[in-house]
Amino acid sequence: MPKAVFQDIYRDLKSRIERGAYAYQSFLPSEAELTAHYGCSRSSVRRAIRMLAEDGYVQSQQGKGVRVIRDPHMEEPAATTDSRPSPRSPVVAASPLAPNAPSASRSRRTTS
Repeated sequence: MPKAVFQDIYRDLKSRIERGAYAYQSFLPSEAELTAHYGCSRSSVRRAIRMLAEDGYVQSQQGKGVRVIRDPHMEEPAATTDSRPSPRSPVVAASPLAPNAPSASRSRRTTS
């Protein structure tokens, strides 16, 4: 089975983003530049970029290009033994007294 070119492009771009070669909030080279660099079709480049977007590395902006949205310096360590929540992701418990919390009486349906 032939190897898919888009997977190599995906891995290379992902690695460059993680190493900081493409800085957070910077734009990737244009599709035409990436196509020339990798010596492949435009569809291979677009498929690799789509995969990066699905994984949260980049975001396409119509008329502007593809922006890097993953900051490698803000990444959490892969394995931690501390079970406390991260300060960037606070845990919010639902309060039964909160105005938007559904009450038990409103959520029950009565049949007549």
